[in-house]
Amino acid sequence: MSSSPAKTWTEKGPEQKELERMFKNKLVDEAAAPNKIRQAHPLFMAHSARVLAAHFCKTRAKFGAYATDDHDDCEIPELGTSNAKQKLI
Repeated sequence: MSSSPAKTWTEKGPEQKELERMFKNKLVDEAAAPNKIRQAHPLFMAHSARVLAAHFCKTRAKFGAYATDDHDDCEIPELGTSNAKQKLI
């Protein structure tokens, strides 16, 4: 039986607000990998790596400069993808 997190991510919830605050204040390195951010912030650990990665990439794109760079780091090594950058905030 899987013990993966089951909490629902909402667009107006505390997780999304914190993620937006981090991007808005440039607290996230533009090359940061979603899973590194997840591991560094307990608030995000209530969600699966896949859920955070989806919202991370969408939020990064929302904040302009991040959307124009080549970001392979939205892939999650733990889920069988590769080329994830290992920089942390």
